[in-house]
Amino acid sequence: MSILDRYAGLVIDLDGVIFRVDEPIPEAVALLRRLRRARPPTVFVTNNAARTLDEWRALLARARIEVDESAVLSSAMAVAWMLGEDASQAVLTIGEAGLAQALQVAGVAQTDDPDRAGTVVVGWDRQLTWDKLRRATLAIHRGARFIGTNADLLYPAPEGLWPGNGAALAYLRAATGVAPEVVGKPQTPLFELAAERLEVGDGRILVVGDQVATDIVGAHRMGWDSALVLSGVSSWSTLIGAPATPTWVIRHLAQLDD
Repeated sequence: MSILDRYAGLVIDLDGVIFRVDEPIPEAVALLRRLRRARPPTVFVTNNAARTLDEWRALLARARIEVDESAVLSSAMAVAWMLGEDASQAVLTIGEAGLAQALQVAGVAQTDDPDRAGTVVVGWDRQLTWDKLRRATLAIHRGARFIGTNADLLYPAPEGLWPGNGAALAYLRAATGVAPEVVGKPQTPLFELAAERLEVGDGRILVVGDQVATDIVGAHRMGWDSALVLSGVSSWSTLIGAPATPTWVIRHLAQLDD
């Protein structure tokens, strides 16, 4: 029996598990292509708020991985869902197109003016500037709510590890003394949305990811099993003193079918 045979649904991370930036991880892509529609119901859940839904689907399509629109969830979508319930205050954002688009679709007003911002939302931004941090700092000091899409300190790239969104949150926390509310993994909103999309009832769910602090801890909070892949941020040494222990440790996604 393979690991896959034990589960009714899969929640699979994207960065570090299927892709390194825009570069597919060959073993992961090979598994998803091989299983195609025969695999358990699958939702791809990412803390990366930079990409739009269309960009994620296009990236998966270039790797010849076909997914439905409802099968991709990001932390930006979770923030938009949360703020869309109360769109009375404008939001000042640090982030890229994925965050801006998710907020726009949810009807959330956006602003660059620290005096008008009722909320500051910070997502991963590869064009981060001091001026963006300045405006966010001013807004938070003036009482704006401080939300981070995710707190990942590192991002797995082909050349090595890049600073993740957690680095920007740490800067703003140091500058303001205010801790951000974090919506993405390991918090539960993304996982709850994933469970809703999977529709597997009481069936067993497996979370597959490359970071203990987000994927494995989040799965533990949901009472789900988890598989830590070593194709992204983590290595065996990561497990020493880890806050949660994965059910499985695999080198890459293809080992789910071993």
